[in-house]
Amino acid sequence: MEGIVAIINGDQILLVEGLTSEGTKGLTEEELIDESHGAAYLVLTEGNEDVTVGDEVKVWIEALNTSHPAFGDASKVEVLP
Repeated sequence: MEGIVAIINGDQILLVEGLTSEGTKGLTEEELIDESHGAAYLVLTEGNEDVTVGDEVKVWIEALNTSHPAFGDASKVEVLP
């Protein structure tokens, strides 16, 4: 899954698809979820905490439920250039 890190809360991120980093600024959590093409709250495993809000990332997911937004565990996170 690829997207923008929109919110960081401890070891959990909100990853949104279909928005740009600029497009996420100033939006509430609810607006981010509503305006994205997909959103997921992901718990980061140890060693993957070096992401910041606005980063475009590729995430490898261990488990993901299909609620909206989805919830899951990220086994690896790669910040894209």
